[in-house]
Amino acid sequence: MHIVVSLFEMIGKYRDGFIGEGRSKYYFREGAKYIFKKDLAEDEEFFNQIYSNVRNGLYHVGMTSPQVLLYDNIPGSIGFQQATGAIAVSPDKFVQDLHIRFRDYASELRDSNNVNVRENFGVRFNDDNKKTIVANLTSN
Repeated sequence: MHIVVSLFEMIGKYRDGFIGEGRSKYYFREGAKYIFKKDLAEDEEFFNQIYSNVRNGLYHVGMTSPQVLLYDNIPGSIGFQQATGAIAVSPDKFVQDLHIRFRDYASELRDSNNVNVRENFGVRFNDDNKKTIVANLTSN
C-alpha cells in the first residue's frame, strides 16, 4: 500500500504541472479526487481521513493508523464510515482500481487533444528528471 498510495500525490502534481516542494496535502487530495472521481466539497472528510490515516501513517510511521482496516470482504476497494472515521481497504481491489485509474491517466496523456494535461505532465516530468540527472552527475 505504501507504494501505491504515493500515486495520489504524484498524479495531483503531474496533472497540475506543479514544480516545487510542499503542498503535499493539497496535491494528495487533488490526485485522490481524480482517482476516485469524487467531488472534494461533498467528500472532504473522506479525503482528509485518507490523507491523515493512510498517507501520513504510511509515510511517517510506516503503517496506517488503527482506524484503517484491511479487509477483503467490502463492496469496492475502499470504504469510509464518517460517524467513526473508520476506513476499510481491500488491498487487492485497491491496487486493481488504482491500476485502472493509472491506465486512464496514461490514455489521457496519449490523446493529443489533451494539450493542457500533456503540457503539465511535461513540465513536472522534465523538472523531476532534471533533478535526478543533476544528482547523478554530482554524486560521481
